[in-house]
Amino acid sequence: MCNLLLKFMRSFVKDLSYAFGNKKEVAHISAPAWFAFDSIVITPPGDSPPALGSIEFPESKADVAFRRSSNGLGNWNTTDIFTLTFHSMYIDGPTWHLMEIPFAPNLDLHTFWGDSFFRFVLYDNDSDDRKQMLADNGYFLKVQVEYLGKDEQSNNEERDENTESLPWQLRTRSYSQNDLDINVENSIDRLDDGVHAPIVEELDGEEFYFYDAEEPEYLSLETLQHEIADDLESILNSINTVCPMHIDMCIKSRYLRKFALTVNSNTIFRSPKDILDYCHTEETNALHTKLWSPRLSSSENMRRRIGQILHLSIKSESSQVSKRLNDLLSMKTQYDSNFLKGKPPTLSVKRAQMIQMASFVARAISDHHWVEEWMKVTDKQISFYHPERLQKANFRISLSNIISVNQLEGEDVPLLPNYFFMGLQTLGRTVYLFCENRKTRDDWIEHLSNIISTKHLEDDSSKESNGSVSLISVDNPSKEFLHKSSMWNCKQRRILNCRKFSFRYPEHSLDAIKKVQNALQKASDHSEDPDESNLCSFLDSTALLKNVNVSHLTEDERLVFFVNLYHVMIIHASLVLGPPDSLFKWMSYFNTIAYQCSDDIFALTELEHNILRAAMNYPSKFVSKFVIPKSQYKFALTRADCRLNFALNCGSNSCPSLVPIYRKETYNQQLNDYMKIYLKILRFSISKRNRQLTVMLPKVFSWFAEDFGGSLRDILQFLEPFLDAQKKAMLGSFWNTEKSNYEGVSIKYLQYSFECRNLIINTREDFIDTSRLKKC
Repeated sequence: MCNLLLKFMRSFVKDLSYAFGNKKEVAHISAPAWFAFDSIVITPPGDSPPALGSIEFPESKADVAFRRSSNGLGNWNTTDIFTLTFHSMYIDGPTWHLMEIPFAPNLDLHTFWGDSFFRFVLYDNDSDDRKQMLADNGYFLKVQVEYLGKDEQSNNEERDENTESLPWQLRTRSYSQNDLDINVENSIDRLDDGVHAPIVEELDGEEFYFYDAEEPEYLSLETLQHEIADDLESILNSINTVCPMHIDMCIKSRYLRKFALTVNSNTIFRSPKDILDYCHTEETNALHTKLWSPRLSSSENMRRRIGQILHLSIKSESSQVSKRLNDLLSMKTQYDSNFLKGKPPTLSVKRAQMIQMASFVARAISDHHWVEEWMKVTDKQISFYHPERLQKANFRISLSNIISVNQLEGEDVPLLPNYFFMGLQTLGRTVYLFCENRKTRDDWIEHLSNIISTKHLEDDSSKESNGSVSLISVDNPSKEFLHKSSMWNCKQRRILNCRKFSFRYPEHSLDAIKKVQNALQKASDHSEDPDESNLCSFLDSTALLKNVNVSHLTEDERLVFFVNLYHVMIIHASLVLGPPDSLFKWMSYFNTIAYQCSDDIFALTELEHNILRAAMNYPSKFVSKFVIPKSQYKFALTRADCRLNFALNCGSNSCPSLVPIYRKETYNQQLNDYMKIYLKILRFSISKRNRQLTVMLPKVFSWFAEDFGGSLRDILQFLEPFLDAQKKAMLGSFWNTEKSNYEGVSIKYLQYSFECRNLIINTREDFIDTSRLKKC
């Protein structure tokens, strides 16, 4: 789709070029400024340039045509004043859509670059290479535009309490080009020099790269199993024990990123530069950095590096290393003394009267990223602010959406001694908070619990008077149930199994297959009894899948796990977001909805094509280039199994409505049985005039023809064992033994429906009762 749109643009923009971006070349659409601007007025020194905002500019149509037909790039200089105008009927900024594209619907710009900014830049590039390399570009001007949403509020400190707001809308901020170009090493000093640490996004340039850009390789599963003696879970546990998080602390009105270190039951906060200066040794150069997913954010990579370095320093028998570690731990810093202990902000009498309770807290942005904020509660909502900037909230949550407020401890919280945790649970999320002392935490729990209890009683009375019972209403499901985690370079992906964060690996290894089977069982329970508790139980079971480790599973076990996981994701997404109902929505849906699992992240499309079908062919050159990512996963299957093309049920109306829970003991027979069920839609027709047999096949055989061999004979021989006796006999009658091929047989393909429905889980261990299956 991107390629078609860009080719269309080339038809009326001279010398337009574009690229999808990589580590050296920015993702861009560019054209020579001399041709691209609608009007260019050059004003010599001493003369007055045209007034900005006027409709008519003194460049005639003839001058515009002459300029655009010229072969040069223009006489740009720093002496004259250049007044430039640009207009496009195709971009509608207020609604953030492409408009009036011939033969195409209006397209949401989020489809192309997610939540990233739109940047309009003016630059020069003297390189002979057509590629727009960052190193060769000299920038003169940048206009950066962010879409805030159609219902964005003003900058007043208090919004209209009667206005419905998105309970999960996080605020983003703008950063300069230099801020966005930092790498892992440079981020140590740059963040400490005062760049505001982000609330939502990572400062690692992820916005520059399109979703399907190549990702770097890392250790294969075979290497992981045979060359790394240490267990992945043990390494992560050691990291999470000594460096459980990084925190955006408010220091002198600025957010600075510091890392929490837990040693000898004490917690201190240090900058990455301090840690590396004191603890880095030759021994730490051989860290297992290639164990991690290439999709980790720079901050999470740094946290893991620091955790490994600190763990090695603690274990070291060197007296010099021990002394440097003690010096690091004993140094006095303002981070330890000021964290969560700032001076409360000054408020007007009117504003202070609206607040029921307020204090400093730390809030979890993702599994290992927290931010220091000032939290207040009014009669309608809880708001979180920068401790010294109260003009706009970073985050709000409506009190009516909160189900419960709980004290948290044990594996439900990071290992951070001497701090006190609580969780605010909604239907789709848990908001994790910690306070500087126990009393503050307990006061919050008591106050919020009383408010929520009162509201629940009011809601129950309202439901009884109306005679109806329903789940908590969700105004915007995508904000409630999807999460852009700062732990990952998410790009377009949004994590769906996000109701609970994972702060540390459990002490016991989770049985991955049992966990995913349990999630499917929970989904079945909810479909039979769709109440709030069953939905929360299902969502919690999907969050547990973050902690499974599939690196110890065999190839067959990984197949069983990931096929079941695929159906969990399909059911999960359909349940809380609804299924896609068009081809356009289909592409965005399957490339956006993602799970965090086994210390990695993958969208539905990646699970299908880069993990389960990794050893098989992409459906077509066009689709594989512009829709299917090229991500690599260490746990991807290495054997091709064509039956997976049918076993993966996306919920389309062209697929069976029932899916089984696959089991490692019987999965091979289950796959065969499902093939037979899928092929019930196959149709035979024989021409009475010439006795030609036409076989009407599911569209899957067309998309993945190369998986089956590619030729008509290969396809028919593949499906023959799964046909019923009558069709098998009919097909066999057209076999020519001498030519070892079918004669008088042609193939056509059934139309595929891109409308989806909810899947039904079959929980019976004897697989599927075919009489219950709806034919398509």
